[in-house]
Amino acid sequence: STMNSKTKKEVWNKTKGRCYYCGKQTSPFGNSKDSFCVDHEIPQTRGGTDEIKNLVPACFSCNLSKSSKGLFNWASEFVDQETGERKGFFYFELMQLPFPDTAWDDPL
Repeated sequence: STMNSKTKKEVWNKTKGRCYYCGKQTSPFGNSKDSFCVDHEIPQTRGGTDEIKNLVPACFSCNLSKSSKGLFNWASEFVDQETGERKGFFYFELMQLPFPDTAWDDPL
């Protein structure tokens, strides 16, 4: 779905273009490999909407990796298999940025 430039700018401004997940600085422009993607915190496949509160800036690799997974499922890919501990925190957690609890839910 194409998003208008006003919405894209609003999403980018949430973190001045830092990826909501890894914190990488992205570019607001065009199709460079460093340009940001608009990610749905709650994926559309799980009922997420195009409302601005459900949209965050993401770098290309996080956007690709997260895909349509819920966060709990995606975060489990970053768990140390031996200790069971996560290998770090998402940028939005460290910065205490808003994130809906329902985005963590993963249907079985």
